[in-house]
Order: sequence, then C-alpha cells, then structure tokens
Amino acid sequence: MKIGVVIVTYNRLEKLKTALDCFDKQTRLPDCLIVVDNASSDGTCEWLWDWCEKKAEYSKTIVSNKENLGGSGGFYEGLKASLESDCDWIWVSDDDAYPDSCALENAYKFLEEREEQNISAICGKVVTHGKIAYAHRTRYSTKHNKITVENCTNEDYSKSYFELNAFSYVGVAINVEKLLKVGLTNKDFFIFLDDTEHSYRLSKVGKIICFPKVKILHENKYQNNNSHKATWKLYYSIRNNIYFHKYCLNNGTLYWTLYFYSMAIFKLIFRKDKIGYKLVKTAIKDGLNKNMGKNKIYAPGWKAE
Repeated sequence: MKIGVVIVTYNRLEKLKTALDCFDKQTRLPDCLIVVDNASSDGTCEWLWDWCEKKAEYSKTIVSNKENLGGSGGFYEGLKASLESDCDWIWVSDDDAYPDSCALENAYKFLEEREEQNISAICGKVVTHGKIAYAHRTRYSTKHNKITVENCTNEDYSKSYFELNAFSYVGVAINVEKLLKVGLTNKDFFIFLDDTEHSYRLSKVGKIICFPKVKILHENKYQNNNSHKATWKLYYSIRNNIYFHKYCLNNGTLYWTLYFYSMAIFKLIFRKDKIGYKLVKTAIKDGLNKNMGKNKIYAPGWKAE
C-alpha cells in the first residue's frame, strides 16, 4: 500500500517549508509528494525547484499554476497529478497544516487493518492552539425535511475512530479507487466548501472515518466564512453555499436563499451599503444559476471601498 501527499500553497513559503519538513520527519515516509504552487510571488517557485533537486526517499513533483486558481483549482490540479502515480491513497493538506511525526505511520496501520472495508477516506484530529478544531470534521443530515450540519463532538473524539460525511482538506487520506469513482475537486468553487462538497460525494461511495490517533497541527484558526463584511470571500462563501445546497444536497436552498437575501436587505436599509447589497444579490443569483469559477469583479483582494 502506498500513500502520496498533495499540498497546495500560495505566498506562504515559510509555512510551506515547515509543512515539508514535517513530512521529511515522518516515521513512515510518503511514497510521493506533490506540491501545487498557485502562482506565488514570494519566491516559492524558485525555492521549490531547489527543493525538488534534493534527494529524498520519495518522489517529488511540482505543479506550477500560471495563475492563482484558488484552493479548489489547486487541489484539483494536485489530485489530478496524483493519479499519475501508483499510490493507493492520497493525503491532502494545506501548507499551514503540520502532521505529527507518526501521522502517516498511524494512517498506514489503520488502513492495513481494514483493507477489506469500504472506506473512501480517513482523516485525523485537527488541533489549533492546543484545542480540537471541531469545524474541520462535520456531519450533514436531514431533520424535519431540512439539511443540518453539526461538528463532531468530544464524545466522538474520545472513541478510537468514528464516522462522518464531511471534512476539510486538512490531513485527509483519500482512496484513489473512490476518487476515480466520484471525480476530483470541483475546481469551479474557487474557494470555500470545495472540500465539503468533495467529501460529501466520497461519502456516497464509501465510509469516511476519523482516526484521532492521527494528529495535525493547523497553524491558522478555522475561518468563519459567514462573516458579513463585504469582501471577495463573502461572495464565494454565499455563492458556493447556495450552489452546494441546490445542486449537491438538493435541500435547504430556499432557507439559505432567504437568509442571504435578508442579509442583503439589512445591508441596504440599515447600513446604506449598496455595494454589499449588490454583492450578496449577485452571489445568490450566481449560485442558483451555476455561474461558478473565479468572478471577474470579486477577484482575490477585492473589498468594498
């Protein structure tokens, strides 16, 4: 059994160095390591080529995107490249996620003991500032004809392992056979919910299991994508949320559409925020009409003047 690693990075060279060092120090090394550079401008590209020339006990691959494709596009390209390897499992992670030195070994052992079970992916326990980052491991379910999402709990993490159906791309090993069945990351999400949507697809063809003995330190706090500030991130958060509920879950679209329209009206009436009002309306419309990909107006860095 072979496990490859895919890391996506953008303008965070020092964090990337730390992440790569973590994999060099694994008690069981990966079989291949793929780094996707999302058109960084901080010297990442040049440093990676030097890194690639250094000998290691695993193969190295660099995927250099000509433009920033967002996290979604980055993981799409990374997973696509991983299919050219002979790995059975692909570990995906951000450049600011640092696995314990025995993380891959623990993952290997867990999978070897359950080789015959129908598993799509396993994930580890994400820790931030010494505490479990609960929002990385979640469950979607239907209650009273409405889709609800709940974070996995302390009770879950007290078990040796437990099942879920949605995860973030922080310390997750995906089965290649299942990946071929459901397809790659939806690159048109650009950012936000791409990992949730992908994991939900994977949960339909096999189990997703969290094995808390596999630990990952995530340097950054989990972002609240529902912040009401009128920025480019708010656009993608709303648009992808609407799209996900309408076309993936087939439930909850009306609720979230009304919720976000209420947000838009609040911005217009109480804050006199015409720019924010337009952003929310555009995001809702684009989500409902499948207008995905990178938006020409709400590009990375955009914010209301």
